[in-house]
Amino acid sequence: YNYANALAQQQKFSEAVKSYNEALKLKPDLADAEYNKKLLEDAMKKQQQANNQEENQTQNSQKDQDQQGENKQNNDHP
Repeated sequence: YNYANALAQQQKFSEAVKSYNEALKLKPDLADAEYNKKLLEDAMKKQQQANNQEENQTQNSQKDQDQQGENKQNNDHP
C-alpha cells in the first residue's frame, strides 16, 4: 500500500494501480487502497480521453490544412 502511494506520487500511475491491487489481494479491507486505486483509475481514464481529444483535434487541423493547400492549388490553375 505504501509502495503504491509512493508510485502514485512519482506519477507512475499504472504501476501504482498494480501495487494497490497486490495490496488489496493481501488485505481486501484496505479502504484507503481501494479509494486511491479508484482515484488513479479515474485520473488515468480522464487523461486518456484528453489525449484522444487532443489527437483528434491535431488530425482535424492537419486535414483542414491539407484541404486548404489543395484548394489553393486548384485555384492557382485556371
